[in-house]
Amino acid sequence: MVVTEPRVKLECEKLYVFFDATNNVDSVVATDSVRVTQADRRGTCDKAVYTAKMGAIVMTGNAKLMRGRDVVNGDEIKIFVNSEKVICTPGRLVVFPASFEKPKTRPER
Repeated sequence: MVVTEPRVKLECEKLYVFFDATNNVDSVVATDSVRVTQADRRGTCDKAVYTAKMGAIVMTGNAKLMRGRDVVNGDEIKIFVNSEKVICTPGRLVVFPASFEKPKTRPER
């Protein structure tokens, strides 16, 4: 299954959509081989839940989010789709500098 909207793309094996009383999307639950793409961020997990009211996707189960070479892994990663905000609890973050330069060596005396 593939769900695409202007801010995010969600791919998975199983997808469940829940509506509120006015027939608007309340939440979306994606399971099994979930892949989330938003701008330059790519994520994978076992389960992702998007809640419209909160404007966030909560990734759980082997959750991993990447941007370029930077990677964050955690039990739960919350992506706020309307901003750059991401919350990972607990997590492990690996960040690479944008441009890595070798340290300059001192000339010998």
